[in-house]
Amino acid sequence: FEELPTEASTAQLEVHLWRRKVAVVPDWLEQKVALPSLDVDWEAAGLERCSKSVQVGMSNRYPGGAPGGVLGTGKYQEPIFFAERPELLVSLLVSQRLEPNEALIISGARQFGASTGIGPGVRAVPGGATALQKQIALSQDLMQVDALDFRDPSIPNEFSDAAIHRELLKLYAG
Repeated sequence: FEELPTEASTAQLEVHLWRRKVAVVPDWLEQKVALPSLDVDWEAAGLERCSKSVQVGMSNRYPGGAPGGVLGTGKYQEPIFFAERPELLVSLLVSQRLEPNEALIISGARQFGASTGIGPGVRAVPGGATALQKQIALSQDLMQVDALDFRDPSIPNEFSDAAIHRELLKLYAG
């Protein structure tokens, strides 16, 4: 990247990683706590552009969209996110694989690159991230959880009780 640090860009130079694990699985039907409010900003032109948000990356058990992922053949949500925010790559070194009851939360990663498209059509945007994209990125956290490959016939149906309870547990961990 052709970006030299300035006083404004060094205001936040800390990337924080938290690994959270649920030790006791809640009885979902007995929960009496209300869900937090949810704001959807339809004007932001995409979830990645929502400030003060948590971006959820659901890959396999490893951060960065493994296997393949950001260091291999990844061309979808997580690998793109990691490529645009190279400070996220630290999580590949310090986080072991995620269990079904765990989440990895990362905050403070700056955005340098930008892209357009997804999958085989993903392309880097010349010049990288805009000043607005960089500002928004600093207010976003990334929550990494593992995901099931529902194409595998040995995996429970996506809308089965077992699969839904597993998904709830991972997101509850975060």
